[in-house]
Amino acid sequence: MPMYVILMSWTDQGVRADRDAVRRRDQADALAEKHGARIAHVYWTMGQYDVVAVIEAPDDESITAMMLELTAEGNIRTSTRFAASITTRCRRSSKEPSEITITSTGPRRSRHRRLLRSSRLGRICMGITG
Repeated sequence: MPMYVILMSWTDQGVRADRDAVRRRDQADALAEKHGARIAHVYWTMGQYDVVAVIEAPDDESITAMMLELTAEGNIRTSTRFAASITTRCRRSSKEPSEITITSTGPRRSRHRRLLRSSRLGRICMGITG
């Protein structure tokens, strides 16, 4: 199943109701199950985001529906990111793997390709051994 990283910030309402955080986590587990997802990891963090979660969900529509329902209470704001392992990232691309991270065009493109070939990630994606 695809993995998603969810960056969460508490709203003022969520901060005032911090005593309910454990109950809200239990509700999130039930909500994930309702949408065919599974909360793999949750981390309380300091800084710009208060909570970081890693969630497995069947597809983008399921994670979107889950996040909309979760944020409807008004306790958190979320930002969702698709997450992929190196092998998943390489397999998902229908292009030549070396094209995955190349964003520039023109003469610099060949420079980026050389850098990608020399990096460990690029070599794994391109199937270069040794």
